[in-house]
Amino acid sequence: MKPSMLCFLFALCFSIAAKMGFSQCEVVAMATPDSVCPGDPVSLSITNNCFSQYSNDFNLGTAGAGWIVSSGVSFNNPCNPTSDGSIYLWMGDNTTLPRQLSTISMDATTLDIVSFDIKYSMQSQASPCEGIDEYDEGVTLQYSINNGINWIDIAYFRPDGSILNNSITPGSNNTSITNYNTPFTTWANYEFFVPSAAQTTSTSFRWIQMDYSSMSNDHWGLDNIKFHSQNAVSVNWSNGVSSDQPFLVYPESDTSFIVEVTNMQTGDSASDTVYINVFEPEIYISGNEILADTSYHSYFWIDCSTGNTIPGENSESFSPQANGSYSLYATTFTGCAAQSDCIDFTVNGIENLNNTSISVFPVPAIDDVVITNKDASQTNYFLFDVSGKMLYHFTSESTEIRLDLSGFSSGSYILKACNNKSVQTFRIEIM
Repeated sequence: MKPSMLCFLFALCFSIAAKMGFSQCEVVAMATPDSVCPGDPVSLSITNNCFSQYSNDFNLGTAGAGWIVSSGVSFNNPCNPTSDGSIYLWMGDNTTLPRQLSTISMDATTLDIVSFDIKYSMQSQASPCEGIDEYDEGVTLQYSINNGINWIDIAYFRPDGSILNNSITPGSNNTSITNYNTPFTTWANYEFFVPSAAQTTSTSFRWIQMDYSSMSNDHWGLDNIKFHSQNAVSVNWSNGVSSDQPFLVYPESDTSFIVEVTNMQTGDSASDTVYINVFEPEIYISGNEILADTSYHSYFWIDCSTGNTIPGENSESFSPQANGSYSLYATTFTGCAAQSDCIDFTVNGIENLNNTSISVFPVPAIDDVVITNKDASQTNYFLFDVSGKMLYHFTSESTEIRLDLSGFSSGSYILKACNNKSVQTFRIEIM
């Protein structure tokens, strides 16, 4: 094969390996609290890993493309699980010496931070979990800007629990540490700034143990390695906020917010939706009465045609004496106050709801209910318990849905159906 073709294939493989080192973008949106009174403050925030430009969590059971590792490393979690129970890389008794993990040469011009989890075995444990006990047997984080010809220290994890700027020369300090239980004998995450001298278009990083007693001794592991830029993320909320910092909203009714996060370096993006349940009393018709969905601290029944409260009607149920549209203003035992939607009522006991395109049966239910939607429009369904806590949410355009309730305890529940035509509420009794 011609040399030019060999160079081309090498460059192609190198490019593919480097790209496979990029992480996927993930984001989780949070509302705190997610059930509130109307107008109460709710803090919206996110956690995301979209800032990671290169990463490795070893969950595939290999070091993967873009990484160079000593032979004989293990990915079967031989020395206790990590805090999240995922797979980690372990430098045990089958790992060739010197034990090391390094990246291929990468574009580090936009990288600000490198973070990773590390753990040393504790002394006196059996191989492959035998502990590091001498001052010069620790692990060093280094970088190279000339394809590994020279390596420059970023941090040295001295076995006594100290982090130094420079490693200890191998063989220069064979003294054993006196306290074997150090911060490094427990999985923990550490974060370091990438030196400005390392921010080049061709930088490699490595973790290396340059001194050791034997293959049967001095074992350690790595997990959740991330290289990232602090200013490489775009955050956009559906209400127009563009910040990765928590902020407050004051919802007056059930609502949701969507956040999209984009890594400006890689183009990867992810989105998430957070739902906020705002207290609103629910009412329904039963025979010749209108009933509240649950017990409240106080009740004020309202004539929707005038907006006035009806004198003397301050209990959980109300028996209208005339056809009309009625609602309930209620306060909870925790101080929330809100007014329900209006419901039409005829004295002869026949319901005339504002919109009856959606129905739910059977009631009471045993294992499931069937929801029919005549409009066949996209509808959000929310299931709440009687305290107002949202238990389940889904979206569907189907005209008939079978909702499995077998996992819920016996009792009363509220199903709310929301689309662009109406908001309808149903009380469900599970036997």
